[in-house]
Amino acid sequence: MAKKRMFNMNVVDSDAFLDMPLSTQCLYFHLNMRADDDGFVGNPKRIVRLIGCSDDDLKLLIAKRFVLCFEDGVIVIKHWRMHNCIQSDRYTPTVYQEEKDMLITKPNKSYTFAENNINQECIKNVSTDIDKSKDIDIDLGKNNKYIGETDSKISDARRCLDAWNTLSQHGIKPVSRMSSNSTRFKCLVARISEYGVDNVLKAIEKVAQSDFLQGKTNTNAGWFNFDWFVKPNNFPKVLDGNYDNKPNTSSASMKIPNDNTQSGQFGHIVEDLIGGGLIE
Repeated sequence: MAKKRMFNMNVVDSDAFLDMPLSTQCLYFHLNMRADDDGFVGNPKRIVRLIGCSDDDLKLLIAKRFVLCFEDGVIVIKHWRMHNCIQSDRYTPTVYQEEKDMLITKPNKSYTFAENNINQECIKNVSTDIDKSKDIDIDLGKNNKYIGETDSKISDARRCLDAWNTLSQHGIKPVSRMSSNSTRFKCLVARISEYGVDNVLKAIEKVAQSDFLQGKTNTNAGWFNFDWFVKPNNFPKVLDGNYDNKPNTSSASMKIPNDNTQSGQFGHIVEDLIGGGLIE
């Protein structure tokens, strides 16, 4: 097996990569250095512990599609063949041939799951929250058309998705992939067009500072996600600060009431759950 590894600047110098925490970037480099000649790593969790990173760093790499994972815990570096070109006399085939057979190599040399293997689950407790049979990889490179719209929309949508995925450190489910014909993409573009990308990023920052939206102060945690956030009736309430932390509010008073009263913060959330399609 080759002992030297290379890195493609189109990947590691991208905004998607540099926006990640330094610990996540560090983990990515270590995984690349320890991968076999086909880019597979059989012990990612051990490497996480060895270098002092957290499980959240690995989850973020998976969520942002820098690594692909299999249900047995093995991972593969998605852009491995963009990074490395190993001479045949130094190449040793991976021992993970079954996993390799589940992949295809795209024209830009990045890995993706073959159509008949798109339902593979990630490492336990890593949730993708996507319809893999319809979604398209968010890939890197100058020919990226993962959303199929103008470059401006691609850039703005990427910034918002990258910002949203940083919320995983607060326990909020990340978005790993998105297709141009999906409702969530259309809603995101509509919010960007209506409010501007800076205000969308501002609203995401408000989520990072809201104990209520993170489920820390109510018993109905888990309802808040990206699809709810980009709904036209929900987004302005986040932006306007309706779910900001309130001074002198006890945890007991933050529970959603059981009666039909819809006042203050709780009235908004019941109304939003209905308007957002989460309650019929």
